[in-house]
Amino acid sequence: MLEVVKVNTADLQAGMYVSGLDRPWLEVPFPVQGFRVDGPEDIMRLQQYCQYVFIDTVKSAHQPPAAKHAVPRSRKSVQEIFPGRRLKKYQDSTGWTDEYPRAKAAVDQLAETVGTIFDQVATGGA
Repeated sequence: MLEVVKVNTADLQAGMYVSGLDRPWLEVPFPVQGFRVDGPEDIMRLQQYCQYVFIDTVKSAHQPPAAKHAVPRSRKSVQEIFPGRRLKKYQDSTGWTDEYPRAKAAVDQLAETVGTIFDQVATGGA
């Protein structure tokens, strides 16, 4: 199971596995698939390009501080979040068989529109 924690590059330690960056992988000289931080050189290079990174806690030898001491958030009831409001439970007004054809048509039209945009961009059109 993949567990990822956002970590400031100032808090990096050797042995942590970097699985994501605060920018696209293609903008930095690091392997696209992620990598284990081997030492101070890797940390300094990451600090040159990133303010924070995403650490895979499963693949890491060292857990980020937030992962070690994470405190679960307390859950609030809906009434506590919206005091004084009369809340109604949402009920479906349309069934799946009625809704599906309209949803499929919307997705198909969206896919066609995106395809047209990509074609225009590829040919230099506007």
